[in-house]
Amino acid sequence: MEKQNSIRQIALNSLAGFAQDYTQRLASLQQSGNKWQLDIASDGLDLDTKGRVEAKLIKDLLQEFPDEQFLVYYRPLVRSQAGATRSPRAPLPAPKKLKRIPKIAKIVLVASGKGGVGKSTVTANLAHALKEQGHRVGLLDADILGPSLSLIFGAAPLRVGADQKLIPAEVNGFHLVSSGLFASEREAVLWRGPILAKTLLKFFFEVAWGELDFLLCDLPPGTSDIALSIVENIEVDGAIIVTTPGALASADVHKSITLFEKHQTKILGLVENMAFHTCSQCGHRDPIFGEDADNNLADAREIPVLAQIPLDRSIRLHTQMAIRSNAPALETFIDLADQLVFMT
Repeated sequence: MEKQNSIRQIALNSLAGFAQDYTQRLASLQQSGNKWQLDIASDGLDLDTKGRVEAKLIKDLLQEFPDEQFLVYYRPLVRSQAGATRSPRAPLPAPKKLKRIPKIAKIVLVASGKGGVGKSTVTANLAHALKEQGHRVGLLDADILGPSLSLIFGAAPLRVGADQKLIPAEVNGFHLVSSGLFASEREAVLWRGPILAKTLLKFFFEVAWGELDFLLCDLPPGTSDIALSIVENIEVDGAIIVTTPGALASADVHKSITLFEKHQTKILGLVENMAFHTCSQCGHRDPIFGEDADNNLADAREIPVLAQIPLDRSIRLHTQMAIRSNAPALETFIDLADQLVFMT
């Protein structure tokens, strides 16, 4: 308790360095071992201010506690009808009828409202980050009609074991199952909704996944039969929703959020992909596709923005070829992985 009080006081002093009323932005402080998560109210903060606040907080905290790990997590405050602020509402528990997958500790859905926002790229890089932290990771490409993970990683066709279960492909240290490992790249999968849903459930229950710390499930865009089949049959530990800046993508995100809320699926937060580009020559940070739309959406739906991922060449190289570098863009996925471990 003494350490917690000290960390809280340092954080408050750090926030006061921006403005006295910034101390009211510290919504909560949570601990898991030597990891500490600071929830900061994001209301009214632009991207640049968030970056400066986070950098100062972590710098000040590490000066006093160099052996601890600190995560700064931005989330909107929720306002009651009386106008008072409170912490974001807790998700409802998953219905008891939902099934767990044996030997898989945590199942996380990666969803999007609209296609083409880079959801599979986020999934792949998040998997890399989790693996680098020592976690055993599986990847399920649930976009049966338009698989991407099999193209990103490349893998041999799936085999059937002696127990008649599918054996996942082994790629870059991951277990991967994708419909792209059954058909050629140019062959269309002409299946209707019920067949898609049945096939998807087989990918969960009739695959020899082995022991995994995380199974990341890359959903197709939108609110299709596949997404419904998962949330109605399988107990998952949360969903991440990937979007891009701009009103068009944000409009479709509302539909995905509503789907998960109706089925009491815990929404971990938003990931804004291609949020900005940083010039390699002068360091100028440019929100090419706009800004604030996703923050406004997060405020409106009372969910946090977990990460703002830049438009950066290093991400493309790392996605397919696992080329590691010290590029700041890749650190975003490490931070995202830290939050995922903490929240689930």
